[in-house]
Amino acid sequence: MNIRVLGNRLLVRRIAAPDVTKGGLWIVGRELPAIATVLAVGSGPRSGRWGRGARRPITDVQVGDEVTFDKWAAENRTFGPENDLLILNYDECFLRIRKE
Repeated sequence: MNIRVLGNRLLVRRIAAPDVTKGGLWIVGRELPAIATVLAVGSGPRSGRWGRGARRPITDVQVGDEVTFDKWAAENRTFGPENDLLILNYDECFLRIRKE
């Protein structure tokens, strides 16, 4: 499968949260984590009036970075074998965590 992210969007994979605490208690009914690893970055939004200008590349986020986002951001845009791949708008990300 060949995937290309378009425009002002990011393809991310949610980071799985552990189901067991350090003390050995199972956590039931947990919400999905709002942190993900960036897999692909789009070409960026168009500048100018009505979006007809040149593309402004997304430089703040790179492949491999971790981002946090609103838990309702990608509610209807999940796919993949385990429903762990999300398509986010670049504007929906709050925080970038870069491991250097």
